[in-house]
Amino acid sequence: MKFAFSVVLMVITLLVVVSAEAPEVENDVSDILERGRRTCAKENESCDVLKCCKGRPCECNMFKQQCK
Repeated sequence: MKFAFSVVLMVITLLVVVSAEAPEVENDVSDILERGRRTCAKENESCDVLKCCKGRPCECNMFKQQCK
């Protein structure tokens, strides 16, 4: 009986710790995406989402827009 109680207590403790860490992971993902949006696309990279570096225009090709 003591063993079962200790296992249940350990599982509850583990769930509390994991759920406390989850918002930090979500915040890290959104920070990474935001940093990506603030950067600009380099030559021959897609400029659908990013802006081209140094004011280069985006030109369309058959697959996606490219910085030229």
